[in-house]
Amino acid sequence: MMRPPENPLISVIIPTHNCADYIADTIESVLAQTYGEYEIIVVDDGSTDDTKSALAPYMGKIHYLHQNNRGVAAARNAGIARARGEYIAFLDADDIWFPTKLALQVHALEANPAVGLAFADFLDFDDTGVTRSSRLNTWPQAKAWFTRHQLGNSEIACGPMYEELLQACWIHASSAVVKRHVLGVVGLFGEAFLTGEDYELWLRVAQRYPFLWVNRVLSGYRYRAQSICGPGDGRPIQYHCIFVRALEHHLQNHLVPREFEDPVKKVLSQRYWALGWNCFGENRLVDARSLFWRGIRYYPYDRLLWLYWCSSFLPLPVVEAIRRLKRCSSAFQGRTETITQ
Repeated sequence: MMRPPENPLISVIIPTHNCADYIADTIESVLAQTYGEYEIIVVDDGSTDDTKSALAPYMGKIHYLHQNNRGVAAARNAGIARARGEYIAFLDADDIWFPTKLALQVHALEANPAVGLAFADFLDFDDTGVTRSSRLNTWPQAKAWFTRHQLGNSEIACGPMYEELLQACWIHASSAVVKRHVLGVVGLFGEAFLTGEDYELWLRVAQRYPFLWVNRVLSGYRYRAQSICGPGDGRPIQYHCIFVRALEHHLQNHLVPREFEDPVKKVLSQRYWALGWNCFGENRLVDARSLFWRGIRYYPYDRLLWLYWCSSFLPLPVVEAIRRLKRCSSAFQGRTETITQ
């Protein structure tokens, strides 16, 4: 009788920096997986809290590495260097997985050998509980991609995603599983990126390999003010900065395929518009002017960018007067529409 093929080993990489309050929950969520062929590699990136004490009960179940504080990209790369698995799964030290996460993703990857990376839907939660029960299925563009690439009536979609990733990053690092040999082809995380290192790597993977989406909520993303991306109200600006850094890095280093250079420049223009608009709203007109001009340089056909760039030269009292006039006009228009209904 032939032996059934062995389940492939998965290396679970958990970088941690001062997450002593959460790391036990994170590890317990791995230990609760229905898929049993994994190793856990925890990379302590120079924590100064009680992380090592929190990890003490798990030392017989994990591989523990310590390094001076060099950032999450360097910590993940250190874990990958130690990994033995055919697949690499990433899990941040304050996030959690649900029990079938690895089993569903590995089964889907084994059935679709051309795929480079698998991801899944995820929910948002904080100390008060679940704040959003599904992230991906709330985004129309993500749902449209799934519909186009769905495999029959299954919960799996598989296809190219590079063009979509230029517009938005749907892939939460703690939901991703990548084939080890893929990292040998495209390289590891860029250690110069303090944030957005995962997005920059996904772009490189997406240029060469199709992606696979398991449309189930399989992980939880913990919102906390102390995280790298900061408190919730500042995250949109942080995300724009992440896109700008990653896409400019790819353009400057000739990593963007020629047919995508113009779309990338247009996306950069839009991101600089958003950053400039934030500064403009805070009356930081000099900063706004610089950001609008960067957007214009990438895509000089956006009339709105030119309008606000010109407006940034106006004296601040004039800008504020125009704002008051616009608010009054909007209020009057709304009142008029109400009366005429």
